[in-house]
Amino acid sequence: MTGKPVWVTEFGASGTDDQIIAFFEQALPWMDSQPWIERYSYFMATDGMLVNKTLNALTDYGAVYAHL
Repeated sequence: MTGKPVWVTEFGASGTDDQIIAFFEQALPWMDSQPWIERYSYFMATDGMLVNKTLNALTDYGAVYAHL
């Protein structure tokens, strides 16, 4: 390691709804617990993935992402 903070700028998940939610439930707390990961962001957060623009609301994935 370089001793410098890391920004994870492109991570994502694929699979069934349950698999994607399980990935978030495992990966996000892990990244939050790593002192060397300073920031992270989901890749390709297109309409319908994390947010439903039509409803102006979080999707099921977005709710998990936002609350972990």
